[in-house]
Amino acid sequence: MRSWGSAPREMRELYLKTKQVTTAPEPGFAPQMSVTVADALLIDSAAASTTVAVAVLQQRIAGTAGRQEDLARVRKRLAHVLKGLKKMKAGGGEKQYSPESVAERLASPFFLPLATAYPVIRTAVQQAKLDAAASAKTEADVVARPGKRN
Repeated sequence: MRSWGSAPREMRELYLKTKQVTTAPEPGFAPQMSVTVADALLIDSAAASTTVAVAVLQQRIAGTAGRQEDLARVRKRLAHVLKGLKKMKAGGGEKQYSPESVAERLASPFFLPLATAYPVIRTAVQQAKLDAAASAKTEADVVARPGKRN
């Protein structure tokens, strides 16, 4: 739902086109562009099967239908993205989770640079604790440097 609300017009159009496809689409179906986690979730929810979702995402990422290795890489990444978000659905829905952390995860690139991880989805309580700690640190920095302005 959050993915749809933040999706640009072009992605919404691709979503609607993808809903009509039952087999891997022809080359040129999806224009090449960067793909975020939100984009991948939209395509996956629109696709009739994982095969269709992977084929559309591959075209969106690389602009080509891709080789079997490319499709396998996209399939693996999609499974990883979905696995990380399943606990959010099972854990009581979006109201329990911090909107900031959800937005941060959805805006993440589909493929991350090596040795990096997707941003953690925090509960509202965890986010409040982080915000309080950041605020206390800022106040401590101001007190420690009197007379200096940022």
